[in-house]
Amino acid sequence: MIVSAFADEVASDVMVQLAVLERHGISHVDLRAVNGSNVIELDHARVVALRDQLREHGIAVAAIASPIGKEPAGSDPAALRRRLTRAAAVAHVFDTRLVRVFGFYPPEDGADWKEASLRSLRTLAACARKEGVTLLLENEVRTCADTVEGTAQLLEALAGDPVRAAFDPANALRCGDTPCPDGYARVKPWLAQVHVKDLDEDGRVVPAGFGRAGWPALFQALRRDGYQGFVSLEPHLVRAGRAGGFTGPALFAEAHRALQTLITSNGVRSVRATDEGEAVHTAVSAGKYSPPREEAWAARGWRSTGWAFLACVDGVISPPEEALVPAADEGFLRGDGAFEVLHVYRGRPFELDRHMDRFARTCESILLDFPREVILADLAALLEEAGPVDCLWRVVVARGGTRLHLLEWVPPEKGRSIPLTLKTIRYQPTVVLSNLKPMSYGANMAASRRARSTGADEGLLVHPDGTVLEAATASVFWAMDGVLKTPALENGILPSITRAVIMAALETEDVSATIDEVLAADEVFLASTSREVQPVRRIDDAEYEEAPGPFCRAARRALDEAIAREAGSAEDDL
Repeated sequence: MIVSAFADEVASDVMVQLAVLERHGISHVDLRAVNGSNVIELDHARVVALRDQLREHGIAVAAIASPIGKEPAGSDPAALRRRLTRAAAVAHVFDTRLVRVFGFYPPEDGADWKEASLRSLRTLAACARKEGVTLLLENEVRTCADTVEGTAQLLEALAGDPVRAAFDPANALRCGDTPCPDGYARVKPWLAQVHVKDLDEDGRVVPAGFGRAGWPALFQALRRDGYQGFVSLEPHLVRAGRAGGFTGPALFAEAHRALQTLITSNGVRSVRATDEGEAVHTAVSAGKYSPPREEAWAARGWRSTGWAFLACVDGVISPPEEALVPAADEGFLRGDGAFEVLHVYRGRPFELDRHMDRFARTCESILLDFPREVILADLAALLEEAGPVDCLWRVVVARGGTRLHLLEWVPPEKGRSIPLTLKTIRYQPTVVLSNLKPMSYGANMAASRRARSTGADEGLLVHPDGTVLEAATASVFWAMDGVLKTPALENGILPSITRAVIMAALETEDVSATIDEVLAADEVFLASTSREVQPVRRIDDAEYEEAPGPFCRAARRALDEAIAREAGSAEDDL
């Protein structure tokens, strides 16, 4: 399969669109709108100029995403032919044969809806055959092709015509269908494109895999059936409307990451096209290690750490359940040692040097030997075994000298689109361990568990004098009157690497602030290695209207850009 994207979800400006597509290694685009106008409305000179821009950046066109069919059934046939002829001409300029259409709204004259829609679709199909293009009929809410069954019936009636299916599982969900297996099985004979977005329990649009559309099962089915078409990212994370949707660069990065996780964990990898325009290696085996399914996470229940899938003790790699640590190591008996956690993206550690430097400072402060080169050699061996995975690396050096490494899958509740609820927890840092990352994290874990016992997602640590410190395992940021703030290190908090990345990119005041100031803020978010950047919806009884707010989105964008600079894009590995 080939990954494409509706780039107008990123921005209206085509140069911004191209920059984001390049950053994420996306080689195909579904052309819908440029500077607010649908591409079929552009004059020939602008179409040719756009084609040249795409070619200059190595971007091919998957399909022309026309608005044809979002109009009453039985519309003027001559007008339909004119518009499709124009769409076909644009498609030929961009070297694609695919034009997206819809199933028409109810006819204005009260005629039979399905028959009127079929007449209009047959008009389009005849014109498509003449112009040498293929129509992609999308299942769209409130059109005659809204339900999967309605779409399939229209396609059956158009047998022999150049019409294929563009399947949108989230739209199917809105219409009461089960996208997979039922919806997919019904449209599979005509399938040429799959639109990628998802809906949660409240009907909000979320990244694929975070909602109810059954994306893991759908990708398994696509792999099983040898699907060779497009999967087109259409996130709609900020706004969805009749003419299209909007997501923005930062949330688009999140949606793309969710898609890549689905692709990798279900044995499918996206590919570029060759110079001759032929897709290569459209389905290959995934790596040796794959994240657990949703039901496995649910059965496991909440834990403060990720799901370990590979271990290394003193240089010996094994499954976690077979890893053994010495029972008499004083570090494990007394919680005496140091640890670090960093994120690995596609097999590449993020901010490795800064994490190792902080690790060294912790060991030096507690008078513990720090075997830096040996630790790095252990990590290299682990990552060679694991392959190009996205995961966490946890490393512990105990007082007795034991080196324990774990590679862990990130818990799904730490997905960046999920707003959090925090509960304030009274907490006083241990002065001798201030700004360090020791093994003895019992107080932090107790704070998390106390918060969760009240129905919150995480604890927000507050000094007895009312000064805000940090979350149990994350830094906290808040914005007030256009100013971004975070607690100062002088308050005894951890010098978070993610916090430092964000502060280097965004002007931020590090302050001592009371909980009352944070409760009155305009927006709040957490930042950490595992959470990356995650918005906060509520602290105690204080609600935040924007979650994520503009500073949270800017922080996400800054972190995404830092990750892209250091870890590269998924396409670099193909």
